[in-house]
Amino acid sequence: MKDVNLSATSCKLWVLIEDPQNPWWQKLNFNSGFLLSEIHRYRKTKAPMELSQLVHDIGFPARQQTETKPWTLVGCRNHFDADWLFLIHDPKEFKSQDLEQVVEQLQIKNLRCFAPFEPAASLKARLEHCDLVTSSTN
Repeated sequence: MKDVNLSATSCKLWVLIEDPQNPWWQKLNFNSGFLLSEIHRYRKTKAPMELSQLVHDIGFPARQQTETKPWTLVGCRNHFDADWLFLIHDPKEFKSQDLEQVVEQLQIKNLRCFAPFEPAASLKARLEHCDLVTSSTN
């Protein structure tokens, strides 16, 4: 996806809140061939407590449940002018330390955040460049 506003500065990581009503979500979803919708569709969810209790009651061998995260990291080099997309599913459960940890592990020096997300001041201070994209142009 080539867009003057989006490719002005090369950023390795883009951060976006999953919200189908957000104009940025709509634009990025459309321009990626609905990649973001597919991520939402196939995202793992935690089994309901009732199901877990039923499985326990009938003595069925318990499955090891992995902890679900309120975010997903996606390699997106073929879809966007970035290497990674950090997609926040649940802003209320999201912890800024998760993003900071990903930035550190991937050795990210610059990132682009799409409204309404804004990174913590501690993360901005560690980056060489941080774009905050607030308005969508159609």
